[in-house]
Amino acid sequence: MTDLVAIAYRSTAARLLSSPELDALLVDARVFNAAVGVTGVLFHHDGRFFQYIEGEAAGLNQVYERIRNARAHRDLAELLHGPVAQRQFDRWHMGFCQAPESTLQELSNAAWIEAMPITRVSDKASEGVGLALYHWSKWLAEQPGGVSVSN
Repeated sequence: MTDLVAIAYRSTAARLLSSPELDALLVDARVFNAAVGVTGVLFHHDGRFFQYIEGEAAGLNQVYERIRNARAHRDLAELLHGPVAQRQFDRWHMGFCQAPESTLQELSNAAWIEAMPITRVSDKASEGVGLALYHWSKWLAEQPGGVSVSN
């Protein structure tokens, strides 16, 4: 059995990111995370980020080092960092609480909504998934009209 680790954090965008910049962030993260075996979810809303990532320690440490050194955000607050019994996400997702501004963002958001682990049945609730669902619900409620989760 592999030792899995998870990290959750929130941060603030260093500046307003354009739709093409968010697309580039989405593609870059998806490619890098897949290469090192890291899965999870990243949310962007109103200049704020929340991310939950999971994987084997070596790959996760590479991703987290990139995140900590990224200039796209500041005020990183780590919410969770520790071992997990199993993966909660089979791939990496990005969700947008505000209306997605590109086709790539729309597709990514739809994939997140499809994979949203609200109905997971487990005798051990994942703290990381709880944090992800908390931020998603909170930020969605802040958005007038929000993003519909009934596609």
